[in-house]
Amino acid sequence: MQFILPVKGRLRGKTRVAASPAFREALIVAMLRDCVAAALATELGEVVVVTPDPDLRNIARCDGATTLDHAGSLNEAIGAALGKGRSAVLLPDVPAVRPEHLLEVLASSESGFVPDRAGTGTTMLFGTDLVPEFGPGSAARHEAAGNRRIIVPECGLTVDVDTAADLEIARRLGLGRHTASVLTHAQGPTR
Repeated sequence: MQFILPVKGRLRGKTRVAASPAFREALIVAMLRDCVAAALATELGEVVVVTPDPDLRNIARCDGATTLDHAGSLNEAIGAALGKGRSAVLLPDVPAVRPEHLLEVLASSESGFVPDRAGTGTTMLFGTDLVPEFGPGSAARHEAAGNRRIIVPECGLTVDVDTAADLEIARRLGLGRHTASVLTHAQGPTR
């Protein structure tokens, strides 16, 4: 089993979170670290962070992940990291995810995907011979490609943080320690 966490970089994301660039950068780093920690805690296998950002690669390695430098699109980066056997692509913007969420979903089916709470996006795609179709409307594309939609009750795996409102929902569910620390120590949108 291999987890793949693709991330564009620290400086280009989360623009819909109404906050300063410094807060958004700290949030991206913290959410990645919390997702890496959850994936590693499953003890199912290797965790690979794919990013063109050298600082994020260094942070991920320090946290126990392996890394791959890839500057292509999100789906191209995922494709470059896919190995043989079963993989799980986890988008690293689910800061309330817990190892038990991942274990429960992975035990429920050999392959499939978890939609976000709106039902239109994808937070995790897993199986063998994956063809990633991430981006707006990815849930419909993943389902049309024959992937099983795995419906789980609202939890850290379903709350994809794109806005300040999403971040507040994730906070109510229980953030990972890195993201919680950012919200405690920085002037963010929910302070």
